[in-house]
Amino acid sequence: MVDRLSLKQVVLVRIQVPQPAFCYTCIIMRIPTIRLATENDPNASIVEKTRNWIKKIHYNADHLLQTEYWVTQLNSDASDELRVACVAHDVERVFKEGRVPEGSDEEGENIIWDDEVYNLWHGTRSARLTADFLRAHNQSKEFIKKVTHIIERHEVGGDDDQNLIQAADSISFLEVNADRFIRNIGKRYTKAQVRAKFDYMYNRIQVPRAKTLAQPFYTAAISKLS
Repeated sequence: MVDRLSLKQVVLVRIQVPQPAFCYTCIIMRIPTIRLATENDPNASIVEKTRNWIKKIHYNADHLLQTEYWVTQLNSDASDELRVACVAHDVERVFKEGRVPEGSDEEGENIIWDDEVYNLWHGTRSARLTADFLRAHNQSKEFIKKVTHIIERHEVGGDDDQNLIQAADSISFLEVNADRFIRNIGKRYTKAQVRAKFDYMYNRIQVPRAKTLAQPFYTAAISKLS
């Protein structure tokens, strides 16, 4: 999606297209020149560096990047702190060493999707790992504090930014991850558990406009379960 890419300039390309009676019409096309930032690119913004970090390490990067997209739809003035938080909010899932979740993890017969103990543990661990990444890229203490504050409660909400990331996370989940959960019925989850997850992700949204944006994805996900 172009929304997620850094556009440096627009190139005008003139193409001749043959028309009937051997006439030619000139068409102007706008083709973006895209600068592909890397994690270590000194000219890249911290948002770009975080995107590339996540794309490199995370199995569910599409969901995380789409969370950033949706938060910009909910707030066109979303801060860099909020955007970084959206991109990195689930990063702890790929760091398996030392991962001993508190509460109900996302596997097993006794999954509780709204288990606040687990959700806060997950948010806090993701925040800590993101803080390590940001410190390694020379971000200020204030910037890191804001990012971690948002990530810590991305599952449960709280202040405005925490509610926005929660809402964007839910929309992206229903759009990107619903099919993956359905494919895992009979493997990792029961059908009832997947239905409960879809209901939870939709019903927890506290931002009215986000609820409207999520509704088509939620309806489609439930339909696929039928």
